[in-house]
Amino acid sequence: MSNERSAAVIDTPQKRFSRRYSSIDPNAEGKFGHLKYAVAGLSSGFCSSLMLHPLDVVNTRFQAHDGKMTHLPKYRSTAHALVSIIREDGPRALYAGLAPNLFGQTVSWGCFFWTHASLKAVARSLHEEGFWAIEDEQSQNSRSGPIQLSLQERFSCAAGAGAVTATITQPIWVIKTRLQLQNAKARQYRGVWDVQKAIREEEGWRGLFRGLLPSLCLVSNIAIQMFFYEELNRILRQRKEKGGGGVQGLE
Repeated sequence: MSNERSAAVIDTPQKRFSRRYSSIDPNAEGKFGHLKYAVAGLSSGFCSSLMLHPLDVVNTRFQAHDGKMTHLPKYRSTAHALVSIIREDGPRALYAGLAPNLFGQTVSWGCFFWTHASLKAVARSLHEEGFWAIEDEQSQNSRSGPIQLSLQERFSCAAGAGAVTATITQPIWVIKTRLQLQNAKARQYRGVWDVQKAIREEEGWRGLFRGLLPSLCLVSNIAIQMFFYEELNRILRQRKEKGGGGVQGLE
């Protein structure tokens, strides 16, 4: 009896949490292996980037033009920019930086959804293992289904995933922007490898992370987007369940 009592004292929430995550199964739901979220994210990122890349090129040129960059013409509108780029630099210029953009979008969205799902799983596990208290309503909900995270927790998970993703992919966006801003009158790069080599030699490794701070400040955008996405998903799922048509949500 004394042995059981001492084991109960020693068995802390920290130790239970450590045991639960001591072996990581990459295919197990609720742990760190949310592969379906990563696959869905990278697939959607690849398709959207491939379809909308010309508009991304135009957007980058509009943002970079400050009236002083002589190698970039001044565009009157999006349509005028598309026509001007095709006329002056050829149709291929609309897909300048496509390779790093495709790679960046797939890695970015795959990394974001995987990290987001993993952070939510960790938050739920912290509740289950008693690291912090769950509200009464949440305790009741957890009996019949997964623990419903609070607004602050969901926002924090999305912001954390966004920060991790922004830091990992920042060099890709720097290279993509340099490629999109080149034209016949400016410096010409031979490809992705040539861009990163030139940046490292002329600006150092820190040059690959230019603009990281503004990117981290914009993490709130994706956090707000994911909050509304999950709320709408939850509302639609509840309506379908009440109507008798079972539907599986993304939780």
